[in-house]
Amino acid sequence: MLSPPSTGKKRKRIDEVEVLKKKVIDLEAALARCRAPLADAPKLGQQILFLFVGPEPQFITLHTNTLALPTAHWLYNVPARLNGLIHLVDQDPELVAIWRLYLYTGKIWSQWDGDIDDIDDGKQTVHEDREWHRLMLLHVLAKSLSDEAFANKVLDSIFEKVELSDRFPTDLAAEVWEYTTWGNNLRKVIVDLHVWKGQGSGLREPHADRNGPADFLNRVRTSLTAAGGKVKDAAVTLPCATASNRCAKYHRHHYTDYCGIEVMDLTEAGNMYEPSTGPATPTRVPARAYPTP
Repeated sequence: MLSPPSTGKKRKRIDEVEVLKKKVIDLEAALARCRAPLADAPKLGQQILFLFVGPEPQFITLHTNTLALPTAHWLYNVPARLNGLIHLVDQDPELVAIWRLYLYTGKIWSQWDGDIDDIDDGKQTVHEDREWHRLMLLHVLAKSLSDEAFANKVLDSIFEKVELSDRFPTDLAAEVWEYTTWGNNLRKVIVDLHVWKGQGSGLREPHADRNGPADFLNRVRTSLTAAGGKVKDAAVTLPCATASNRCAKYHRHHYTDYCGIEVMDLTEAGNMYEPSTGPATPTRVPARAYPTP
């Protein structure tokens, strides 16, 4: 049986939380300022890389210092060259442009006008949103460019969209399995969203993923069986619910630093050793599916 922490230990944890809160406030204030120290400015360098992207080449430039070393190595050694210029014939210029914006801003600019065909009244069984497909293709692009940080950021963008919309994609499995290989983290994401957010509903009519690849269907069904009633238990933390879980389960960090860990705010959570006064096992409502079949 666990014993409650001593007053000293609890006070220390509360102090640590207060320090973290102050750091967050200071960071938010710094981001809101018009000025910033020159030492903190992005180190763009003086060299510019020229890319010709797509079958009908579109010209894109970027500073070489913005590139991760594996990405720079890939660009200089793998793609076809014509007169010394790099040609990415098989890539989509619109997706490469989003990647370029990410290199300079750190954000995934995946939300476009016209992505959603119909106004969502919350009643549709399926609903089209083109951003899901765009995010999937961006992750495929990240893998082909060997940009680990970009790939992780795209996965975080998928989880962010799931959380904010309370929906999950149900027509991507076939393409994900076509464009990726065994062990790819995007496959894990699609499977876990079907298990934990959809609770298996995405494998039924009218969702396109019901006809997905055999490996995908087997993994979802096996995971549903293994999870059992946990997928409906609101007290169970989802695998993608915290940054530390996302980092450990879905990210790759061969070349990049690991994400930080999250600290529980004891001032908000109260005494974790006291029994809950609410229902023993509140039910988690399954998320709605967004894309059309």
